[in-house]
Amino acid sequence: MRKTWVWLALALIVSSYAWAAPKFKRSIPKSPKARRISDRPLRLSNTCVAVCSIVDPTATRPMGFARGSGFFVTPVHVITCHHLLSVPSPFGPVPADRVIIEWADGRQCPARLVATEKYHDLALLEIADCRWRGSPAPLNDSACEHGQAIRVAGLFDPSGFWVAEGRIEGCNVLDGFALGNAKVRSGFSGGPVFAQDATVVGMLSQRDDARNAIFVRSDVIRRFLQAAGVATPEE
Repeated sequence: MRKTWVWLALALIVSSYAWAAPKFKRSIPKSPKARRISDRPLRLSNTCVAVCSIVDPTATRPMGFARGSGFFVTPVHVITCHHLLSVPSPFGPVPADRVIIEWADGRQCPARLVATEKYHDLALLEIADCRWRGSPAPLNDSACEHGQAIRVAGLFDPSGFWVAEGRIEGCNVLDGFALGNAKVRSGFSGGPVFAQDATVVGMLSQRDDARNAIFVRSDVIRRFLQAAGVATPEE
């Protein structure tokens, strides 16, 4: 009789846990993190690209490779980070000998450097000698707003696009840079930062110790393009 009561008690405990566990898991708030997504939400497939910097091997140095992100601002111009044009090495960054633009479907085009602005970590690339063209992302002309929802996209992983979501927490944490609480990882550098209406409010440059996104604002990007003599489609 005692064994019967023991088994009934165990069965009651197990059934109670099975009923409560799913509800307990749902009650735990999820921390924001990067996730792989399909192309549909932001129509990234012909806008966001990978930027691959290559150091050719010589007698004195081995081959080097670095991969980040970028996005089209005209059908033949890609914005990315200045720091992506160098490849890390044990002896410090080595300037890339070649830069390749790669789409999500594996297409590749050589790119040439048009202009750079080191302070704001900006670089402008051109793929004029390529048979393919990109779909430019429209730059947002509105002023940066605290609390504005953002999505940071990247194509640093050949398996597909990644997007980190968050909100703007500061519009001028450095001259021309804004801060968002979207959690980003290595490879997001150079990727577009989208507002809710799918316009670009900035380009990811770096992250802080808490992996929050630090990005160059769209008004700074527009001035950089104007100084380089490149007009975006809406101008």
